[in-house]
Amino acid sequence: MPLARTSHMIGSVQVEQTGEGEFFATSAWITTSFKQKKTKTFAGQYEHKIRQQADGSLKIAGKKIIVINDLIPGAMDFYNI
Repeated sequence: MPLARTSHMIGSVQVEQTGEGEFFATSAWITTSFKQKKTKTFAGQYEHKIRQQADGSLKIAGKKIIVINDLIPGAMDFYNI
């Protein structure tokens, strides 16, 4: 069975510095999946903790996913978030 056709949209990105080389970012997301003539839509927020490495690059140190749907019909996998 083929995977669902999925569209992800991310917006309202906000970043604030919380310390020396540490950042906290939030964003809103919505995902729509189409499979077997059915459509599923999920929405929520992401929270990221980001740290600057010694070489100057940025790495995600933590991620929290908040789903705001009040009803989730069946299983939900990582393609939906």
